[in-house]
Amino acid sequence: LFDSSINPAVTALVEAALPSGRSIASLSTPSRLLQRLRLVKSASEVALMRRAAAISAAGIDACMRTTRPDMIEERLEAIMEYECRMRGAQRLAYPPVVAGGDRANTLHYVNNDQPLRAGELVLMDAGCEYYCYASDVTRTWPVSGRFSEAQREVYSIVLEANKLCIAQLEQVAHKSLNMYDINRLAEQVLSDGMRRP
Repeated sequence: LFDSSINPAVTALVEAALPSGRSIASLSTPSRLLQRLRLVKSASEVALMRRAAAISAAGIDACMRTTRPDMIEERLEAIMEYECRMRGAQRLAYPPVVAGGDRANTLHYVNNDQPLRAGELVLMDAGCEYYCYASDVTRTWPVSGRFSEAQREVYSIVLEANKLCIAQLEQVAHKSLNMYDINRLAEQVLSDGMRRP
């Protein structure tokens, strides 16, 4: 609904512009309509989204290849931004998370100022903006280049959940999709996987 308390001068102008018999209280925001419109993408929009995702994936790939023990997290942030911009992105889509070790457990950790330690994992949540279309990619990899046995087991369980959810999404791509069902599938696969002997 239109909020007439924000600016009385604007309220007076809107009231004057309304057809007779129409009250200011009848005005509503277009947010629901805009949300529905955002769900449908043209072929050119899909192409821009795919390009943004490809640029971000290449940036993270470069970060994975250059990660070394004792490197400061912000260096990976800088590599990500450089690689994305060199591929045509205008900027990063949001402040990236580059979190080594236990810092990956901190939601939206963006300090990115600690050294990466051998034997730990590093989590990166980053994406670029490409002509107003943003990508959002999260990956986790070993700082030293190789997973420990325990890290490999957990990574395999997460990968299994990821693949099953993607397969489920592909099966229902043209039907009504309930994201809660996809989330429950992921939770079940992760829970079952962590209980395996």
